[in-house]
Amino acid sequence: MLNWHQETAVRFSACPDASGTFEVLGEDGAPPVRASGTVRGVGTGLFEAAIPPLYPNVGPAQVRIHVECPSGAPRDIVFDVYIDPSGTVVDQVGQPVDGATVTLKRSDEPDGPFEVVPDGSDLMSPANRANPMTTGATGAYGWDVVAGYYQLVASKDGCTTASTGVLAVPPPVLDLQLVLECAPTDVQAPVITVTAQQFEGNTRGGWQGEVPGVEMTDPDSPPDEVSLTSDAPDVLPMGTTTVTWTATDPAGNTSTAEQMITVVDTTPPSVTCPPDLATSYTHVPDLGGPDVNDVVDPEPVVTDDRPTSWPPGTSSLTWTATDASGNQVSCTQTVTLSLPMDLDEDQRLDSLIDGLWAAPGDTVTLDAAAPDQAGAHAEVVARAYVTDADGATTDLGDVTFDATETATVAFPDSYARLGLVRIAVIFDTTELVWDTVQVGPPVPTWDPTAVYLGGDVVAYDGRRYQAQWWTQNQTPGASPWGPWAEIGITETCQAGPAQQWTATWIYTDGETVVHNGSLWTSQWSTRNQEPGTDNTGPWQPAGTC
Repeated sequence: MLNWHQETAVRFSACPDASGTFEVLGEDGAPPVRASGTVRGVGTGLFEAAIPPLYPNVGPAQVRIHVECPSGAPRDIVFDVYIDPSGTVVDQVGQPVDGATVTLKRSDEPDGPFEVVPDGSDLMSPANRANPMTTGATGAYGWDVVAGYYQLVASKDGCTTASTGVLAVPPPVLDLQLVLECAPTDVQAPVITVTAQQFEGNTRGGWQGEVPGVEMTDPDSPPDEVSLTSDAPDVLPMGTTTVTWTATDPAGNTSTAEQMITVVDTTPPSVTCPPDLATSYTHVPDLGGPDVNDVVDPEPVVTDDRPTSWPPGTSSLTWTATDASGNQVSCTQTVTLSLPMDLDEDQRLDSLIDGLWAAPGDTVTLDAAAPDQAGAHAEVVARAYVTDADGATTDLGDVTFDATETATVAFPDSYARLGLVRIAVIFDTTELVWDTVQVGPPVPTWDPTAVYLGGDVVAYDGRRYQAQWWTQNQTPGASPWGPWAEIGITETCQAGPAQQWTATWIYTDGETVVHNGSLWTSQWSTRNQEPGTDNTGPWQPAGTC
């Protein structure tokens, strides 16, 4: 078939270097020539004759193609062409009918009789010799036929039959429309309507449950026959998720809609503090940990405001739990760290304090080296405090012992308790140790260039001395007979306070001292005579301290 309104391409094979021409003539090659031209190569040994539109020519025609080969005899290609009846099968609403059967009938006379053209008959173009033929999705049908009179009949199960009147060919019969009355079919997809949703997280990682805000309608099917599914995960995560809903009706029509779902977490975790703690002082108290739970976040971050160094006494510790959304909750734990008041004598370390005297504001050197614990207190941090005879305690803070197990600690300038006190040091890995020191008012340090008069008091080498007469450049303690008399520290005995005996002090008749845990009373004036060394000496026993 040659098209009325479009160019028709006829391709054929020939020798690679061929050239040729074509002509379109009337039936059986009768003149006049309707169209002519030259052929062109479109590939190795492949050629094409581009036949232009033949409108308004109608009826049977003959195409002649003449081919010249340089190395062979010429070749003629001759064939007849046909003019078609064609069109579409549609239903009552104008929709193409898929699967309709269209049958071609022919007669030599307009009044018939009309008979079905046999399948494969040469009355039809070689391009389509199937009769009847079945329409596809577009409802199209068509044949290229020789001249004659034709009728078309279309049918399909569930539809009425449609036929044409008598069709005379030529002229071409194009764009025929056969209309079948068919039972209604479902061609409309369901309609999904969604509204955005926001949920408060209700499970680990997000939200879980049946998603609301989705409505589905279908004009042809009841709701229970329409499938509605979504790609929502089992647990919707925090933040915004796009969920795609898909509805499919029994006819296979589908539609989709996207729903925006936002999951938020505005609920703080729950937290229960560990029990309040009351224990003896330690740098690292065993606090325990809070019980924390959150609906959404499996591992809230737990922090606390514990101090770098714990003070003695009662402190408040705040535990804070923060979930991944920034929600916080806190609770408070009370921590009481007590400084030991009952200091055992076997915990005493006589070498702990370098010196016998101290004054408010003084720095005291501590030596924690113990014969039975060599190196145990090297490069450690401990806690020091003062306890007086009345049981009052004063915290001296953290002290850091160096590699030689020594450290320094300062008496507060405001320390007002004078007399014999105990300095105790608490270690985390070893037992507490303590020693005594006499706290007195501040006195100047001895100066070899200064002139001192009788009664002047100086500090020297951790001890205190009183000048007995005028002196200059005479070292305190250098001679038991010199101008300087050492002031003994005061101890609290059962009978009351008593001063420790010193070799350089000048004692008068009736004075009582303590020496090696015993009390002694002088019988006359004495100096540099140790109590208990001479039964005939100046000292008489006066009981125990």
